[in-house]
Amino acid sequence: MNSPVDSKNDPPAGQSVEQEFKDFVYIVSHDFNAPLRHIKQATVILLRNLEGKMTDDERRFAGIIEKSVNKCQTMMPALTQYSRLNTQAWDFSEVDCNDVLAQVVERLQALIQERQAVVKVEPLPGVVGDRVQLNMLFHHLIENALKLCPDDVKPIIKVKSVANGALSTFTVEDNGAGIGEKFRERVFEMFYRTDPSSPHCGVGAGLTICRKIVSRHGGKIWVEASESDGTAVIFQIA
Repeated sequence: MNSPVDSKNDPPAGQSVEQEFKDFVYIVSHDFNAPLRHIKQATVILLRNLEGKMTDDERRFAGIIEKSVNKCQTMMPALTQYSRLNTQAWDFSEVDCNDVLAQVVERLQALIQERQAVVKVEPLPGVVGDRVQLNMLFHHLIENALKLCPDDVKPIIKVKSVANGALSTFTVEDNGAGIGEKFRERVFEMFYRTDPSSPHCGVGAGLTICRKIVSRHGGKIWVEASESDGTAVIFQIA
């Protein structure tokens, strides 16, 4: 009679799930990207070899292939970043949010100057959290506000907070076009974009990543209309 497999040799459930996530991240980062690169390279070669010989419809279809591959390649890093939030060790400590915002604003200086934007940051409280993840959180929120503001509007972005005991409520608001009430939950869905035709619109992963970070910090995040009829993204963490 065969003896059952010794369960003591099985990895703990938590470790098994974590390994599955790591495997998924590796597949997305490497195994999916390789065939996409091959398709793109083959399309470029095909277009070069058949230059002047293709019909208008053939050129259009080849352009669709190239555009679709480019879109997939821009989506992969966002999906990988989101997946890693489930596997990376979190280093919680006292975090100076003023210092984090200063780093984010400095990193986004090129975009701020390009848009001739104004970023106003009020004094912020310290929180207990993962500094790297909080940096990513503020980066996505401010970058979104900069990119999604209409071209004919000078972006004015305000970052402020209210502390109520151990709970801190942060608001990042802009003077952009705003988000309709019926879309204010959908914007947190992976790859959802408010204006897919906009050249400034990203892949639609920023707010999904933000919600994951806030959730891992035991908080919540939502969208309201700002005082200037733009968008106010509000989140609470302790």
